[in-house]
Amino acid sequence: MVIYRYSELPLLAIESVEAFPYLEKKHYNDVKYEVEWITVEEAKKRCMSFAELKESYKNFDEYHEQYLRNGDVPCHEEQYPVFENVEDDYEWLIDGWHRFHSYVRDGFASIPVMRILISK
Repeated sequence: MVIYRYSELPLLAIESVEAFPYLEKKHYNDVKYEVEWITVEEAKKRCMSFAELKESYKNFDEYHEQYLRNGDVPCHEEQYPVFENVEDDYEWLIDGWHRFHSYVRDGFASIPVMRILISK
């Protein structure tokens, strides 16, 4: 894991931050960003560690197949980071579900995961 200030982020991570719907542009420099690449298997494990999904699906593959059936999941040639939830235990990602499922569907070996670290 590497921790960055906004201006230090790799370009695709900057583009993810700018598209992130819950952080106002004026606050980009007020937080730090932690970025790591994890294997798809680790991503699946993190995803399914949350109660709602564990209780609703037999396994990740069943959940993934239903997700793909229910939404228009685009293809991504480049891997923009997904945003991991660090605030509560409701769900794994706070943004990037379509990207995540696209990366799994399209056979990527690893996934970029970003966390927003807000000083309190």
